[in-house]
Amino acid sequence: MVCWVAAGGAELTIDEETVVLTAGDIVCLPAGRSVKYCTQEGSAVIPLGWLPGGLPMAGGIIARVDESATAPLLRLAAWAYTEVTPYDGGDARRALEAALGLQEAPATHSDVTRATYALLDELSHEPSNDASTEQLAARMGIEPADLRGAIDALTGTNLPSWRSRMRMAWARQLLREGAHATQVARRLGYADSASFSRAFTRAHGCPPGTYRKRGLSSRGE
Repeated sequence: MVCWVAAGGAELTIDEETVVLTAGDIVCLPAGRSVKYCTQEGSAVIPLGWLPGGLPMAGGIIARVDESATAPLLRLAAWAYTEVTPYDGGDARRALEAALGLQEAPATHSDVTRATYALLDELSHEPSNDASTEQLAARMGIEPADLRGAIDALTGTNLPSWRSRMRMAWARQLLREGAHATQVARRLGYADSASFSRAFTRAHGCPPGTYRKRGLSSRGE
């Protein structure tokens, strides 16, 4: 994931190493590692999208931009996350690479790429779906190896890791809204609340009940 500090500042911690971010910094949040960030009051950190796997990209600050980049980056964020596509079409991921001055990653067949984009969007709205790569590839009519390659190219990781990351994003949202661990576990497709609690604690360093209380406390509930 690539994010842009549009205003204010923040602290980013990757595997216990912390860096201070200021307005204009563009950072990479690497998949498969412990990542936390804390923003200052009045700050804005905007996600720009995922870079294709295979790019030689380290975590942390990867670029700095000035105010002239504000409008293009806002359009890029809208393109990547709200499907507000430019009239001339194109690929948001390629636009992000261009904005960061990166070399194009090894290409994935365009038809498979489009189908995998659609699949990931579908799965992101169905967090309890635990179909395997083989099952999904059969449904799509493509080879499992091609689907694995496309998922890696689009997310920088494999399907189980991406699914776990997506489920944790759902979990944080549901817990902040007041759902209990048993409800979240059921919604996300975990076998039981104990399995969910272990996964959540491993990812966040605290059990879901503690995270839920913090969220409700911050909302004054």
